[in-house]
Amino acid sequence: MVSWQGWNPIVVVGGATLGLVLLGCGGTPPARSSSRPDDAGLEILNPDRPRALRCNPEIRLDRKVPAAVLESMTRRLLQTEARDCSFGFAAFYLPAMQPGSGAWAIAELGPGISVSILGLSGDDEAALLRRAEGQGESFGVWVDDTSYASVVVLQRDGGGLKLSRFFLDGGTNTDPIRIASADHGIELRPAGAAAGGRHYRLGDEGELETWDRIGFLSAARKVRLDVDLPALQREDEAQRARRASAASAGRSQRRAAAQEERWRKLNEWLAVYETALGPARHPVLALGAAKDAGDRAAACTELVQLVDSIPRELDSSPSPSIDTTPLLSSLSSLREACAENREIKVLLDAATATTAWRTLDRNVEQVVSELRPVEE
Repeated sequence: MVSWQGWNPIVVVGGATLGLVLLGCGGTPPARSSSRPDDAGLEILNPDRPRALRCNPEIRLDRKVPAAVLESMTRRLLQTEARDCSFGFAAFYLPAMQPGSGAWAIAELGPGISVSILGLSGDDEAALLRRAEGQGESFGVWVDDTSYASVVVLQRDGGGLKLSRFFLDGGTNTDPIRIASADHGIELRPAGAAAGGRHYRLGDEGELETWDRIGFLSAARKVRLDVDLPALQREDEAQRARRASAASAGRSQRRAAAQEERWRKLNEWLAVYETALGPARHPVLALGAAKDAGDRAAACTELVQLVDSIPRELDSSPSPSIDTTPLLSSLSSLREACAENREIKVLLDAATATTAWRTLDRNVEQVVSELRPVEE
């Protein structure tokens, strides 16, 4: 673990303190306040990375810092972790995040250092939490610090349970969900979605993890979770049974039929979307984090095959709110970088594709939340 004390990086190994780079004149570092943003602890996650990735350190921070502090920290860190690198790519993770599933911030290394915070800054997080907590009763709150950059809230209203995602631009995506039991524990599944598709699980520390039929995708940090989910599941099932028995009369058949037809067309497109592109999520994430040349080559081979087989139906969608062009373009660029074996471009294009994918996911989730029937 590296801790920045008065901007002198210090490594603590087995209780011993070793200097990495002495930027001052030596002596005991000054006392620090644990609340200072420039006093964040950090850990190099890939200290034994291969030579091909020498200029691409992965770093875990123990807290968020402002962009200016992150830039200064990166500049000093590179004196030891990427010395003499004329270009490179550094990824920063927060405690709840796993490498390869979306970084909180990245730094592109070139003639200068360009820092981009993909998740939420400290101030943005506080503002979104205030907004989310002001939206009525909630059972759980999580912060997603990947490029989704949002606060997720588990709530219940007259329609049942829902996960609401609050974004910095003022937008909100609301997804009706159901609590289900699985072999590995409790799942939060989008209402009406097939089992095994994208869903949510709770991690060991209460993180809200996103999974699909292939495996883990990302995790959002728990702020609070103050409900017994099995008890909430029983309450929700009883409430839905009461609603179902009371909702059979008084509906407009024509309006219901039109809504059902729009939902049917969207479901057909979503099936193509998930079947054709779902498997590509994992090689894209792997290319942003693979430490072994063999792993990168395997991920590239898999990605090239998947991109080459993307059907034309994905060029357009049943909703004007869903634009697949940025994602398909970024995947095509990543495919070319893989084919040319350009390691740094693969890392950068993988990050671009991940961001484009999450933007598309957000739009898809919004359309789904508007069209999905509350009851199956």
